[in-house]
Amino acid sequence: MRLYSITLHNIRSFEEFHLDFAEGITLLTGDIGSGKTTLLLAIDFALFGIRRGELNGSSLLRNGCDAGSVTLSFSLPEGTILIKRNLKRMNQEIKQDFGYLEINGMGQEYTASELKQHILELLHYPQELLTKKSSLYRYTVYTPQEELKLILSSDAEERLQTLRKVFLIDKYKRIAENTKILLSVFREKKREFQGKLADVPILEQHYSQEQKRAQDLDVKLQSAKEAVLPLRLQLAELDKTFTDLEKELKACRHQQKEFDITTALLAQHTRSKNVLTQRLVAAETSLRRILPELQTELSLETIQASFREKQQLQQNLLEQHQHLQKQLSKISLQKQHSQHLHDSISTLDNCPVCFQLVSPEHKSSLLSREEETIQTLTTEEQEVASHYFRLQQQLLILEEELQRLQQQERKAHSLLLKKQEAHHLQTDLERIHEEETQLDTSIAELSKKQTLLSKTILSFQHLTAKLQTFQKEIEQTRTAEKEAAILEATLQKELLLAEGRASQLHSDLEMKQQLQKQLERHVFYQDWLGTKFLSLLEYLEQQLFLNAHKEFQLFFQQWFSILVENEEFHVRLNEQFTPCLQQQGYDLDFENLSGGERSSVALAYRLALNQVINSFLSQLNTKGLLILDEPTDGFSNEQLNRLRLVFEQLHMQQILLVSHENTLETFVDSLLRLEKRNGTSVLV
Repeated sequence: MRLYSITLHNIRSFEEFHLDFAEGITLLTGDIGSGKTTLLLAIDFALFGIRRGELNGSSLLRNGCDAGSVTLSFSLPEGTILIKRNLKRMNQEIKQDFGYLEINGMGQEYTASELKQHILELLHYPQELLTKKSSLYRYTVYTPQEELKLILSSDAEERLQTLRKVFLIDKYKRIAENTKILLSVFREKKREFQGKLADVPILEQHYSQEQKRAQDLDVKLQSAKEAVLPLRLQLAELDKTFTDLEKELKACRHQQKEFDITTALLAQHTRSKNVLTQRLVAAETSLRRILPELQTELSLETIQASFREKQQLQQNLLEQHQHLQKQLSKISLQKQHSQHLHDSISTLDNCPVCFQLVSPEHKSSLLSREEETIQTLTTEEQEVASHYFRLQQQLLILEEELQRLQQQERKAHSLLLKKQEAHHLQTDLERIHEEETQLDTSIAELSKKQTLLSKTILSFQHLTAKLQTFQKEIEQTRTAEKEAAILEATLQKELLLAEGRASQLHSDLEMKQQLQKQLERHVFYQDWLGTKFLSLLEYLEQQLFLNAHKEFQLFFQQWFSILVENEEFHVRLNEQFTPCLQQQGYDLDFENLSGGERSSVALAYRLALNQVINSFLSQLNTKGLLILDEPTDGFSNEQLNRLRLVFEQLHMQQILLVSHENTLETFVDSLLRLEKRNGTSVLV
């Protein structure tokens, strides 16, 4: 992996910043707070994003800004990679926004988690790190300054478990734990199978009993079938004879039915003739009764026309009568008004409007005028009343004429109905005479047919007695056959039930055999997992751990011997990968070492860890890159010069070194100096 460039936008002390990285050793230097560590954190953020407990958005986004971003360009065997991650302030919380990934010029936007997954795939990191801390990156590429010595000062067991995860050896432990869980499942299944197989002897005994019962029932069923067959043949013969007799009896019954029908028809025709005779007498009587009344001549149409004419005249008179009545009412109201006015004026002394005194002359004039009006209205009322009473007389006369015309109309209508009745009676008389003639003919024919049928019926009377005899014999045979058939069906049903139970027991036994095979397989797997597989896992884990320990110790001793050229110092790693130091045969505590010695131990440990991880995980794409943050804290000038030998033997394609030691500037390939101006970091 080789870094090409990095671009920062509103990241901590950087506003707009771009930096190109060269191959070899690059030294980032500057005063405290100039932004050196920010660049390292920005690289970490670009690759893996925000991580709880390691790197949060509030520590990256520049104060007072709502958005920021980091763009990192680097190379991998797959080609040139460009990745951009964005930060956004949302509701007082800083979160990652959509990011961008470009591979060999082909780019696409992704969510933060999708981007991290693609980067892990490109770096060939295990996918399980997608939801975990990026320990591999922290131990192989970049370890923050505050965490460098923390590796050594942490609890030994905690460090051991961390290294197991980094070396990916802990997966054997997880496999062993999962295997033990699987073994407990197998043991539970074994108990379950043994419980299900406990009733096998009882099932075998029941199966044998049901098989024997089925054989006995089959023998009885064959005997029952042999007994029922002759009865069925005899019953079939009797049924055939009985059917023939029934056919003869059916013919006899048909003749009897015809005789009964003929007799019924003869009786019905006789009754019908009597009814016709009565109707004929009644019709002749009615006709003789109404003939004298038909001599009267009344024109219904003339009467109805006269009635309508009188009705129209009555309507006209009524309208005039109502008009006169309204006139009388109107005149009466006017007289009352004038009389009231006359009475009011006669008692009036002052004008009701102007309150002035009314003169006798004016008062006399008003009274004379109203008296004339009253006289005129009285004369008009008498004339209208005279006309009104004459109309009332005319209406009374007209009402009497209308009543007389209504009576004449009812008589004319009644006469018309009687004429129609007479016509119908005449028609009925003719039809009754024809029906009477037809009935006489039918009665004669039916009497003749009745006589012939009565003679034929006498010859079939002996069939009834013969048929009754056969019916009794058939019933006896059918009863015997039914009993035999019931016995056969009962045996057949019992046989089917016995065979069903035997079949079910056989199926249960076959299922038990399958369970027995499964039990044997489970016992085999349980024995293999419990004895061989777990032992193999334990052996592989021990060998891998021993190899890692051996290789780690060799690298650690190599780098420490270069950094601390003192034959009195001897270092090694114990079983928990804790550095053990001796001087002149005495054990030394890490906390009692000088600052330069502690930094040497930490750096040697860090470099050894880098090489062991890259050796164990050969597929990692981050091998060629090493980032060190202030690794020389407390180093003497001699140790700083020895660091050159370390870098030469590492054979790294690119080393990014953060330090404020001027001595390092003499042997690095590229020097980048940062400075903070007005609160913003810049490259000088």
